[in-house]
Amino acid sequence: MNKKKRLKIIIKKEYKEKMNTEEEKANQSTPSNDPKSEDFSWTEEKNYDLIHQYLQFPFEEWHKIIDDFNLKNIIFDQTKMYQEVSCLILEKNIFNKVKFYSENNKKMQDIFPTCLKELGIPNNRYLFEKIKPDFMVINISKEDFIKIINFRNYMFKYDANYNKLDNIERINIIGEIKLNLDNIKIEQKNRYLTFCEYFNLINSLYNKKEYFMILYISDSSFKKFNQKFLHINKPIILGYIPRLYNEDYFKKYIELKVKVDTLNIIKTVDNKEDKNPTKLENKNDDKERNNGLFQNIIKNNNNNDNELMKKENSNKDWNNMSLKELLFEKRNKEDIIRNKKRKLKDDKHQFKEEKNNQIKLFVETQKKEKTKFKENMKLLKRNKKDLFLQKKREIENEEIELERISDLYNRKTK
Repeated sequence: MNKKKRLKIIIKKEYKEKMNTEEEKANQSTPSNDPKSEDFSWTEEKNYDLIHQYLQFPFEEWHKIIDDFNLKNIIFDQTKMYQEVSCLILEKNIFNKVKFYSENNKKMQDIFPTCLKELGIPNNRYLFEKIKPDFMVINISKEDFIKIINFRNYMFKYDANYNKLDNIERINIIGEIKLNLDNIKIEQKNRYLTFCEYFNLINSLYNKKEYFMILYISDSSFKKFNQKFLHINKPIILGYIPRLYNEDYFKKYIELKVKVDTLNIIKTVDNKEDKNPTKLENKNDDKERNNGLFQNIIKNNNNNDNELMKKENSNKDWNNMSLKELLFEKRNKEDIIRNKKRKLKDDKHQFKEEKNNQIKLFVETQKKEKTKFKENMKLLKRNKKDLFLQKKREIENEEIELERISDLYNRKTK
């Protein structure tokens, strides 16, 4: 019988030392489980590129996944809730076609040694015992990996220049979920990096077309996520998932969608009216209008239209026109005004429908959340009531025991 060849790996001394830096750098680490309020202040800024990226998230789809599993009734800790909800989205939506392993699983498996065994890597307990990822994704084909990361480039980023995948066939991901990227423990990051870098080197030397990367999922702030460069020159992917168990992210999503839809409608009106070549002279006004605050857009449009009207009128000599020419100009102007009024009325109606649809969606979401909150509160009150009743009975039993002891004591002292 032909025995399967196994890869023998010798860990050099410098890699052992690098992977055991926890005691040396413990003082530099920051607790990773310190939850802070998610920062959405960036949504009030004029960063339209950031807003556009945020609106690409499939929040409606994610919202349904979370609702179906109803995790709010069984998890009350914020850190655990964020990890469970994020893993749920990663498993059911992002990596739904590949092997995904979550730390909290039904089989109660220690996922790191389980995945190492499946990948044919000997589990050195001395070196790997402190590697405890929140999730792992293994044996992703390079094509699927690139498709997933590139298609969702609004929520993932990695250094493609550093991570050369030309000769790679499969990618393995070691995943960590953090409420705040600033709170990544240095010793943990170094252990994960050393593991990935070492095995990537070994795989390269032995022509094993396999590659390891670390994926950090976080929230805190979408703007802050886009300003992080932890992944540069490292086998690291940064990912953003908001706290889907709260409604703040969805409220901001709806608000931004309404604002952007409003802006697009106004741009559509402008484009329909921009038939006269003289409007090309107003590029600076258009740029200023697009970069201004939403509430100033209509005002700027009106000012620009007035300026253009003055320019158009100044190019015509009304006094030297014949009656026939003046009549033609008069009728032409009446047609233009009538058409503009009709278009304006249509656009207002379209905007009203859009706004009502968004408000309706928002109200429905709020009602749904309110109902779920009431159900959760009923469940919590019922549990607490049972607990309090049990405690009361225990006290009553203790009082009965006390009464018996007192009677016995009194009888003996007589």
